[in-house]
Amino acid sequence: KVANLPVQANYRTNIYGALLTVPGEFLIVKDKNFAVGDNDIEIVEKGKVKYGDKMYATLADAIKAADEAGVEAAEITVGEGEFISTDITLPNNSNIKKLTINGQGDKTVFIKDAGQTVIQNGRVDLTLNRVKINTSGDNYNGFYHVDSETYNNCTIQNVLFLYGKTSTFNNCIFNVDSDRLASNYNVWTYGSNNASFTDCSFNAAKSMLIYCEDATLAQTVNVTNCTFNGQKLNDGKSAIEVDCDRFTTGSYIINLNGCKATGYDNGNLSGLQLWNVKSGEKFTINV
Repeated sequence: KVANLPVQANYRTNIYGALLTVPGEFLIVKDKNFAVGDNDIEIVEKGKVKYGDKMYATLADAIKAADEAGVEAAEITVGEGEFISTDITLPNNSNIKKLTINGQGDKTVFIKDAGQTVIQNGRVDLTLNRVKINTSGDNYNGFYHVDSETYNNCTIQNVLFLYGKTSTFNNCIFNVDSDRLASNYNVWTYGSNNASFTDCSFNAAKSMLIYCEDATLAQTVNVTNCTFNGQKLNDGKSAIEVDCDRFTTGSYIINLNGCKATGYDNGNLSGLQLWNVKSGEKFTINV
């Protein structure tokens, strides 16, 4: 019996017939960090950053090199280790319009402190692939002034606020520290006009808050094939909470497709674990 057959990135694994002495079935599980096309993961030395064919000591140095090169699209790959998210800084006159940062999975960690603007020119499409984002857990902590933000195969630890006009999460995991369960959601859709979550897993006592302080914002939220794993707080909050109390002309359109929620409180108004409306009437929910 072969219980586990480990594989290594960018290497071929062969299973020879001599091992197959009896009929059986193989269960192949693809780790989320490898849920990309073949040979799409570039290995970079721990603590180092690569842009083009050169290595840099810091992410800030690599971004500066890309900016000085005058390119509109820059793709940077970082190795394992801890990096400071405030290194993702662009001046107001930057030519970069698309910035992609690739990591090595959960061992590539971005420390995201609160209160710091990281994208200054407000025109950048920011994409993060295969990284872990550790936020401080403070309110309003997110990547400010991006035009769009995309997260593929990422892990988000503690609450993240969204600021891109378009915010997209694919195959991401959302967690909250055990001492923050009562205070932190996984994510606030907040300043995003269009937020989409596909094939994501949420782990918290309350996971998503659809809320904004802009009374005129029109926001669409799509949640598709996501799993919500909760812990009861006995406060009447479900996995997805909707708050449109501040709206005057603004409204929410919320589309929930193929999602499951277990372990949460039943919403105090909806009676459901998946979604609940805290206050306000300017919303449409399609389930």
